[in-house]
Amino acid sequence: ASHMGAVYGFTSALTAIPEHKLGVIVLNTDDINIGPVRKINNTALALLLKAYLGEEPPAPAKPIPLSHEELATFTGEYESESYWAAINFRGNALEANISGQLNSLTPVAPLKFEAYGRQLFDQFFEFQRNEAGEIISFTAMGQKFTRVDPTKVTPIPQAWHAYLGSYGPDFIPLIITQRNGRLYAMTENLYDYRMTPASATVFNMCPGMYTDEELIIQIDANGKVHGITLANMPLKRN
Repeated sequence: ASHMGAVYGFTSALTAIPEHKLGVIVLNTDDINIGPVRKINNTALALLLKAYLGEEPPAPAKPIPLSHEELATFTGEYESESYWAAINFRGNALEANISGQLNSLTPVAPLKFEAYGRQLFDQFFEFQRNEAGEIISFTAMGQKFTRVDPTKVTPIPQAWHAYLGSYGPDFIPLIITQRNGRLYAMTENLYDYRMTPASATVFNMCPGMYTDEELIIQIDANGKVHGITLANMPLKRN
């Protein structure tokens, strides 16, 4: 039996095996720090199972060596139905920025990487090649990310530039940005979520924190953007 919770400034996890009277509680005073808390929780539980029941934890995935040239073939911009992704080098290793959240990538197979970061633990990125051997996509977080061809990116409409910016309270703002010709809304101090236009001022939110909700741009009589409404929550422009 387990549950995980997070709110602004705190993250927690509780796991229990009632029949063996074993349990782990992790309390963390950091903002929505899911990856490290899950890692601590799972490691502690594995130690308990070994000490009390003699159960060995599953063997972790073993890293494999890939050359700098091989790693370079994975770098670039990608996007899914919900997120943007940028894979670049950090030192001699790869780092994946998923809509604003950084994750280290450790190769465990020629086309498979283990990801770890503030939001991700025990997650794998699996890449796909085309017939020419080029990396064209990867799957992760339950979605498919397709490589972005920068030569085919269309700039956002001029009217959308007025929507860019910060809305709502300072400690948890909603921030609208652009990436590869699309608008994204960073919510709950988590990810940039993709906004799909339904009309000139109404956008559908993607799978994620506000699945099936609408983000509505509020414009005054003078044509100036003064706020937004998301999931019936009015947020003033900062």
